[in-house]
Amino acid sequence: MAGVDGPRAESGLTLLWLSMAAIALVALFVCAAAVLATVEFVDRHVIAAPIAWLLTRLAASTWHG
Repeated sequence: MAGVDGPRAESGLTLLWLSMAAIALVALFVCAAAVLATVEFVDRHVIAAPIAWLLTRLAASTWHG
């Protein structure tokens, strides 16, 4: 019978690197979601609302004037 080795167990260092990579990927997704939420908030409340208010005021002034 030939000397066939069975499947080798993963080393602890490889599992450590895989878990660190998984944690880094989750952190990347969390940071990306936070950036997207911030951009959405800034667009909706800081940029779009004053522009809509200004356009409403300009339309009202040209309508009555």
